[in-house]
Amino acid sequence: ASKGTKPALGGMASAARSLGWGEGLAQWRRVALLGLPSLRSQQPGQTIPFYSTYLSRKLRKQQQHQAVVVEKDRDRDRDREPKRSIKGLRVGLIGAPNAGKSALTNVLLGRKVTAVSGKVNTTTSQTFGVVTSTRIAGHLQVNECSPEVTRLMIFDTPGVVDHKHYRNTRQRERVSDAYATAALCDALVFVVDAERQLRKPDPRVERLVVEYRREVEGFGSGDAGGQAAAMPKSVLAMNKVDLVRGSRRGDLLDLARRLNDLGSFDQIFMVSSLKGTGTEDLLAYLRSVSVPHRTEEAVGHGGGGGGTGWLSQCEDEESSHDHSSYAVELVKEQVYRRLNGEIPYVLKIKPVSTKFLRDGSLRIEQDLLVNHMKKKKIVVGRKGQAIGQIGCRARA
Repeated sequence: ASKGTKPALGGMASAARSLGWGEGLAQWRRVALLGLPSLRSQQPGQTIPFYSTYLSRKLRKQQQHQAVVVEKDRDRDRDREPKRSIKGLRVGLIGAPNAGKSALTNVLLGRKVTAVSGKVNTTTSQTFGVVTSTRIAGHLQVNECSPEVTRLMIFDTPGVVDHKHYRNTRQRERVSDAYATAALCDALVFVVDAERQLRKPDPRVERLVVEYRREVEGFGSGDAGGQAAAMPKSVLAMNKVDLVRGSRRGDLLDLARRLNDLGSFDQIFMVSSLKGTGTEDLLAYLRSVSVPHRTEEAVGHGGGGGGTGWLSQCEDEESSHDHSSYAVELVKEQVYRRLNGEIPYVLKIKPVSTKFLRDGSLRIEQDLLVNHMKKKKIVVGRKGQAIGQIGCRARA
């Protein structure tokens, strides 16, 4: 058949007769109407050639035209949709060791991202999680599509102490990392164990309230090329207020005033990471002071001013953990809760393998490493009881 013309039916019929297909032209007309590229003959092993160049080209053009129309419709609908207004805020939780920063981080995020235990210095490096909320018709929802989106990137940092109470080089490095993380944030939440501070006042906490601003400003000026950096918004979170009962509850306001005189905080919140008291008010305030950016497209291209690349990172990552490192946090929490003394601090958790099984479950293998045979016996326990409990509780 010539280009752009239909194949001659006579040629089709003669080709059919030459191949032994008896019905001839009538069947070929049926084939042409159906637009089939080939038919199988009645004789086994023989295929009737069909002049499909014209039909296949026509069908291909039709498919391409339909694809172009669909794409134009999508572009038109996308242009008609309102651009999403994105607000974002990087929040750093900072405070003395064992003040409840990790527990408060998990509560604010609504999920576990960092290990929590009653021992000091459980957190040894910064960890972050992202919580996304939207406002639809005046109601706040989580992880929904709407014209107004707010993303909070919340950092949990190691406990900080003043320079006089560094125990070793590792603690100095952890404190420096905490202040460096805080300097990159847009808002800081200084967490204080209110119950412990009322029961046994610690002057070191009051010194930290004064010094942490100077330390953060020092790290911020270093990143700004020596120029004075603006201090992030600061919030005082009086944690563990659920443990303060009776007549001592009136002392909470006196403690808050005293710490505010030292730190000049923008807002003060009474919270309980265990009960969840006051955490919604804290989240609402953080959303209200979030920095607005222009549109979703501006965020994707790093626009909007002030460096918005971290907002694009929030879309791809919900936390700083992958499957392997998240499993390390789960096991680490149970190690600190189950074992005592120095063992939790010298024990190392080494990921070995991560594998998805056919049933959809995830198999993760880890090695727990210690530096002495006696410590190994304590970690394993009698008949494997200790290490068995650690594994079972981590999987729960």
